[in-house]
Amino acid sequence: MAAGIAWFAPFALIEKYLNLDVARVIGLYLNIPIAALVTIALFHAKGSRNQRRYDSFLGDYSYPVYLLHWPMGALASWTSIHALFAFVFALVLTFLSSSVVVLLVDPIVSRVRATLKRPVSRDGNAGMVPPADPVEAA
Repeated sequence: MAAGIAWFAPFALIEKYLNLDVARVIGLYLNIPIAALVTIALFHAKGSRNQRRYDSFLGDYSYPVYLLHWPMGALASWTSIHALFAFVFALVLTFLSSSVVVLLVDPIVSRVRATLKRPVSRDGNAGMVPPADPVEAA
């Protein structure tokens, strides 16, 4: 957190007092190689069992949160409550809807995916019953 503030503060001060948009552009293009280096470092990091569980939890929720944060924010913004409360309401809605996806939808999708990935049997079926041939059905 402190490193992020230390990185952000000079650019914020330059933009505030010098009114230069250059600070934002420089910050963007300097963050790209830094993000690449952090990604490489995290890829090679070895974590404990608890860290891997936490990482798996974040990974499971990342895509549903990405997909649902905008609709839940729009839903929360339609309420006539104060902006801060709408933001908190949107966070709660996003977490609850993402939990529904992770706990109820993901297991079903995983089962279907596992069924489709089964090895092909001798009769050519890959775990699923092939659709009937419309010519033979007639």
